[in-house]
Amino acid sequence: MFNPVKIFSHYLNTRKLHAVAMESSDREQVLLCSDGAIIDITNCHSLISLKPFAIAVNAVSLQVNTEQKVTLRIVNGSTLLGELPLLFNEQEKCNDLTLFIYETGHPHYPLTPFFRLWNSFLLSVKNRTNTKSKNFVVPPAELLKLFVFSLKPRPVYLFSLLHRNGFDAFPVDIAGFVSEQQCLFSIRSSSAAIPLIKETGKACASLMPYDRREEVYQLGRHHAGAIVPVDLLPAGFIESSKWKIPVPSFSITVQELLLEHTFTKGVHTQFIFNVVNRYPLLPAEILAHTPWFNRSYF
Repeated sequence: MFNPVKIFSHYLNTRKLHAVAMESSDREQVLLCSDGAIIDITNCHSLISLKPFAIAVNAVSLQVNTEQKVTLRIVNGSTLLGELPLLFNEQEKCNDLTLFIYETGHPHYPLTPFFRLWNSFLLSVKNRTNTKSKNFVVPPAELLKLFVFSLKPRPVYLFSLLHRNGFDAFPVDIAGFVSEQQCLFSIRSSSAAIPLIKETGKACASLMPYDRREEVYQLGRHHAGAIVPVDLLPAGFIESSKWKIPVPSFSITVQELLLEHTFTKGVHTQFIFNVVNRYPLLPAEILAHTPWFNRSYF
């Protein structure tokens, strides 16, 4: 039976990040441009917050000062995929690491004024009808920045930790490497796992395969007391080699992490970890997120 409300609802749900399969995460580059200088920050930056949308960049990689106008570009070879103006906000220090934290203005490309207005309207409607996420509503303007930023698809990790009360595991895609041995994971500050991560100081982050995405997504909810209910755990968890923290046996790679520093930006708490051990498990296509208009993947 023809149901226009249901059809429109399905249409609204296309305006989001979608799961895609990647063979590797190095297909696109992220460049920082300022006064003619072009710096590749692909492997030394991280998304840290959605509300407001913000990224952190390892200051060692930069040849710019905080007064200069800066633009972030996502490119595939010589093709410009997306562009965001960056506005310096603050800096964060962790031992010898200094992070420049930037917020962004309106994306330039590929969001034309009409595209931006139409999709802002659709995302506003989607926010009003999304009864499941009333405590975490990201404004349309910030989502549009996220969509452009994610034209380089963002890999999905399963973050897991053992703590005094039990075991927790959940997917995270607000993450990135800020140096060769340091990664940054951002977790919604309302999560019950936050104080437990700070207390234990140890965790694992496992790169997830695309064909196990449904099992990964079923863990993507707030767990009471930061304990995964037994009926939610997919079969085949094994202990990591060093920390003995449960990780999925179907992981592509496992990274064992030691907490170095934490700070808060927007509605997320950021954790800087040192990677103390990294090893492969099973080869597979990587689960990643990218917006619906990324023609390279759809």
